[in-house]
Amino acid sequence: MPETTDISTVLAESKPPLVVLFAAMNEGLLESVVKRSLESRSRLPASVRVDLDRSLDRHVRAQGFRSASTAPLHRILKAVCDRMKLSQDLAAPILRAWCESSPDLRQAVSGQMEQLGILTGESYSLPGTLELAFRRSPVAGALEACVENLPDSDKDEVALMVQLLAGKVVLRDMDGPPQGADVEDVGRLLDDLLVALADLSPTAPEWDQAIPGFVSSLSGLMENKGKERNIAASVAGYLAEIQREHAELLLFFQCDIAAWSVDNIDANFSYQQVRDQAGQLEEMLTRYAPLHERAAAAAEELERARQRNDLMPQVMEAAEALGLMFLDYESPEADSGQESEDDTEPVCRGGATDPVRAAQETKQAPEQARAAASPTLLTAPAPQEGSPDETEAKIAAEIAPALSDPAVTTPAMSEESFQGCDYIPACEIEFIRDLRSYVEDLEEDYEDLEHQNRGLMAQVKDLEQQLYESRTHQDSLRWAVAYRDNPAEPEDIPDLESVASAVELAKERFPGQLLFQLNAESEAEESTFKWPDQVWNALRWLATDYFTSHLGDHPILNIDEACREACGMWYKTSQHDTTMTQFRESYTTRVNGRVIWLGEHIGKGNSFDPRRTIRIAFDWDKQLQKVVVGYIGQHQRTATT
Repeated sequence: MPETTDISTVLAESKPPLVVLFAAMNEGLLESVVKRSLESRSRLPASVRVDLDRSLDRHVRAQGFRSASTAPLHRILKAVCDRMKLSQDLAAPILRAWCESSPDLRQAVSGQMEQLGILTGESYSLPGTLELAFRRSPVAGALEACVENLPDSDKDEVALMVQLLAGKVVLRDMDGPPQGADVEDVGRLLDDLLVALADLSPTAPEWDQAIPGFVSSLSGLMENKGKERNIAASVAGYLAEIQREHAELLLFFQCDIAAWSVDNIDANFSYQQVRDQAGQLEEMLTRYAPLHERAAAAAEELERARQRNDLMPQVMEAAEALGLMFLDYESPEADSGQESEDDTEPVCRGGATDPVRAAQETKQAPEQARAAASPTLLTAPAPQEGSPDETEAKIAAEIAPALSDPAVTTPAMSEESFQGCDYIPACEIEFIRDLRSYVEDLEEDYEDLEHQNRGLMAQVKDLEQQLYESRTHQDSLRWAVAYRDNPAEPEDIPDLESVASAVELAKERFPGQLLFQLNAESEAEESTFKWPDQVWNALRWLATDYFTSHLGDHPILNIDEACREACGMWYKTSQHDTTMTQFRESYTTRVNGRVIWLGEHIGKGNSFDPRRTIRIAFDWDKQLQKVVVGYIGQHQRTATT
């Protein structure tokens, strides 16, 4: 949980990095933070979104995707959660995105902290490091007050937001259980020590005697623990890299990778010993990896099987040695030893291959290896020594384990390849034939379904077009009848003297459609634009045609043409992300604490004469279902202006 931080983690540095917030965070909160950050990427400011995508591509891998930022959420969620605990470069943009996507919580917490006199920062300027705050610090008191005063908000999220905005990590436990008796006792001792030192007289002799020695000892201890922590982080990263690079082989060799944690290392072994043994295992896995798959030709497979037989015991020995360095380690041999002696049912492609048993079987005599591979093998008279049959028997014994390996796919073998082979298991041949027939049936079904799908998609497009034309015709008739029965009266519009008067009239006439939140760079009050009636017509168009089009009632096919006909001004959405990010004050406004990016604008004129040039920047707010007008003035800032 964010409100509970392991003291041994943060004492290693005077300013711990952001990742310490995740050291003891429960998995539910961590997943919620990451999920909200990734789901809101399309709504984030351009700078925050770009920074987040770059960090994802740099630190996270998504199988089947060139970059993690383009992968769907469910494919990268777990990887991001795991990596967050180790990477400062990934933690920072994730937390910035989370703050930016939680405007209501950020505003509520910020307001509470301002009332308590605690300085806060902006989400886009989160510190890379955090100050240390003990239980009796002002920030700790503010955290407790915010949780109490915001009962409708999740207390864990409130605690996380308080620490991020304050730039301090609070060492405390709230309502949750303690993270460990030793850590809790250390925290209380440090709190009591700070209180005792604060109450100690400045003339006390301890300031010249005991305290300097204690501080010196503590500094040395912090330095040593920091070095140990760096080594532990290096070992953890190396173990994680081995698991990523050799996941399939580790599963094949039944390695208990769940026990591979630096927090789970047996006290009899050092970090360096674990690192060295992990390096030995990685070297063996790297050598074994090219030999794991079956070769295309029998001669090549014979040589590959021989090399596998030599390497497999070495890999298992290295994996066993590494596993014994961790607590609660379970040996794969212990699992296989629990099997019943009467369980001699052969495995033909459907079952799992035990590498321990396979390594033992491949060392048996040729006839014993053939019998162990499957009891359904076709038998032949015992070959004479030195005869061609003896050579064939040896080849059969060598490749029998590969043929019975479920990881090997053999449907591509031709029917002719089965003829004259007395070492192919009968169940293998039958399985391959059934599988080939099943695949052919699936391919035919897929083609039929694909053809049906194309036909249905064409029908859907035709029906959508017919529905659109029908609704358009129906709307035209409805408006015609309404106009016939109730002819429109001339609109009573007073003479408009300025842009400011046009804005005031729009506020009065369209409070349910327009929301004016003009930013600091707007010039509506000072504008000398000589055609205020055109400004009024533009605002009225936003409150009518543009508004109803976003409600889905009357879609506008050519929005620029419609705007020109209504008010004589053009409509554009060609604001560049770089320009908007560089001149954020000109292209954003705030509504209820949320940042609204003004990506659309209406305008007239391109000169620097304020009497002939004007811009109206706005955006559609889905949450309020209103048009938010955020800028009215001569020009929004760009690199050229």
